[in-house]
Amino acid sequence: MTLDPLGPTFFHDRIQRVVNALVALEPAIIAPAHCMGYRAAYTVYQQRPDAFVQNTVGARITLSSESCSEGCATV
Repeated sequence: MTLDPLGPTFFHDRIQRVVNALVALEPAIIAPAHCMGYRAAYTVYQQRPDAFVQNTVGARITLSSESCSEGCATV
């Protein structure tokens, strides 16, 4: 297994396929955590900058169960 600062290299070829599947679900927000890796998080940001939320310690994300086109999630 080869490691680099941005995650194990054997995952790199999977990132685009996984992010495409995630984005296809059309979530209101996507808040990747550290375990997703920087490359994958950046790929999410590139594809859905409007839904991307930088998930950090102390971040509070409030989700609503109401049916709405915008504003269902606040950060």
